[in-house]
Amino acid sequence: MIDLLREMGYDVEAFHGSRSAPAEPDRFQNLRAWSYWQLRLLLDAGGIALAPDPRLREELLAIRYTFNKEEGIRLVAKTELRRALGRSTDRADAVVMALAAGAEAATIGGTVLDF
Repeated sequence: MIDLLREMGYDVEAFHGSRSAPAEPDRFQNLRAWSYWQLRLLLDAGGIALAPDPRLREELLAIRYTFNKEEGIRLVAKTELRRALGRSTDRADAVVMALAAGAEAATIGGTVLDF
């Protein structure tokens, strides 16, 4: 899809969740974990409002994380989420990707969150 959009003249930036986190790479396993954590911080601080979408809510509530010294903060695998929900987390992923692509920076309690 990205290649097709680029061929059509759109400026598209791919989201590769397995890449290193852009900040605190020792704390987060990858970009996906870091991005969902940024969304969590925004939601906790009331810095973002999401549409009242029951499927989105269900997807966001299904996402869990673990922590260990070697990998840092790690999200549950997408295969586990699909199995638990009976579908993919497309809506939650879209929110995270939109924030990562569209927000230059947000400030929460003096902390700059760089998407």
